[in-house]
Amino acid sequence: MTSFVVRLQVGDFEAWKQVYDRFADMRREQGVVSSMVFRDPGDPHAAWVVHHFPTAEGAQAFARSADLQEAMRQSGVFNHQIWLLQEVERFTY
Repeated sequence: MTSFVVRLQVGDFEAWKQVYDRFADMRREQGVVSSMVFRDPGDPHAAWVVHHFPTAEGAQAFARSADLQEAMRQSGVFNHQIWLLQEVERFTY
């Protein structure tokens, strides 16, 4: 499993989230199998998203996709940073 982690700077979190939700089908079509959305309690303009992909290649293709760039443009993202992380081990307590 590969995680696509992105830290976003957005103009308005609620407006960004509405657009993010509209792109759910695109994410599924691009190979995302699960997602998590986080807010930074200390920064109202920061959002974190984690998408999970079965393969690193799928995550890399998503990172380069025109669909992702368009979704970020429409949702008011003005800065972002992406990390691709490969899961090594998972624990449940």
